[in-house]
Amino acid sequence: MALSENEQMYLYELESDIEDGNVYKMVEWASFYYYNHPEMIDDELSEQIVEYYEEGVDVGISLAALNLGAMYYSGIFIEQDFKKAIELYMIAAESDCLADICRRLGEFYLFGRETEKDLVKAIKMLSQAEALTYEKIYNKDPFAPKLLPKITELLEKAKSEFSV
Repeated sequence: MALSENEQMYLYELESDIEDGNVYKMVEWASFYYYNHPEMIDDELSEQIVEYYEEGVDVGISLAALNLGAMYYSGIFIEQDFKKAIELYMIAAESDCLADICRRLGEFYLFGRETEKDLVKAIKMLSQAEALTYEKIYNKDPFAPKLLPKITELLEKAKSEFSV
């Protein structure tokens, strides 16, 4: 799929800012391909995306940590590494606990993936994800209702495994 004229102009502007060393624009550029045109990502482009996200993580951009963590979690464009994914999700959560970050961390704690199983932390993270998702639904975020069923399912599982 070819880029539209508007997309080409957008990337041109981003690349100009990237040449000036703007790390936020590096993350924006990487996210453009990651979200909008994953079909265009080849080995060379994936290496550039990983590099830009790593630079974003180094300066504390939570979106960079979230997306790079997702790449490590899924093994897309990079070798799967759950430990690295957890590290990156924790970095993202420290600065901005987005619903998706909280859900992913809750899932790691619930199933004990590359970390010790911890139902208290799982319930805490998943409850936070649920609250943030309801807030997004209230604010008319069109994507939030899609997140809620998975969060609810995981939270119910964690609570059912927790014994008082």
